Amino acid sequence: MIVKTKAIVLNKVKYSDSGIIVNLYTQNYGRISAIVKGTRARKSNVKSYAFEILNILNIELDYKVNRNLQTLREAVLTKPLYQTHLHPEKAAICFFIAEILGKSLIEQEASPEIFEYISSSINELEEIKVEFYNFHLSFLVHLLSFLGFKPSQNFCNETPYFNIREGMFLPIFTNDNDSFDINQSKLFNELSFINPIDSGKIKINNTARREILCKILEFYRFHIPGFGNIKSLNVLHELFNT
Repeated sequence: MIVKTKAIVLNKVKYSDSGIIVNLYTQNYGRISAIVKGTRARKSNVKSYAFEILNILNIELDYKVNRNLQTLREAVLTKPLYQTHLHPEKAAICFFIAEILGKSLIEQEASPEIFEYISSSINELEEIKVEFYNFHLSFLVHLLSFLGFKPSQNFCNETPYFNIREGMFLPIFTNDNDSFDINQSKLFNELSFINPIDSGKIKINNTARREILCKILEFYRFHIPGFGNIKSLNVLHELFNT
């Protein structure tokens, strides 16, 4: 059946001289893969530039339930992400977030709430002019609640150490693998109470930013089977250390 929905581009791979396979997170059908033919044809309804990472599209699909590869008939870019794709640091954040989403949004079921959170965050990243170096940190922390393992917000003097296994703050530091140290725990708690667009108000240096990001990824890795390593992480670190 022919259906229409909004979609976020997670990644793409070349399929032929004029075709690609694109992985999308859609508003109405969740995570899907779709074949796109004729992206270089002059009269095509789908243009290759529409499938840049994290672009938000209005698409038309030939959709069949339980089919692994859908057929995309039309794609219209809702808003070009010029500031995001052309700014080196923003582009690095963009690729990093897309890789995280590709590893986290495994289930095919649709979630309008997740779609709205991601799409609004993409638009915020495009619009923000300065102080966006913590954007991805706050984005990851808030995404956890949508994925079903929101950390407990019980940080206080009596429970100052966040524990990865328990998903909550504990009174003791167990070990380096399971616990955030006290500074990381405090920062993790702060990130959970501030929106990504305002995260620049939290002042941290590059070392602290790198360390808290690695600990957040450990939390993801513990709760998502097969999460593995993040290929875009090194590029992000290198850009933010310059």
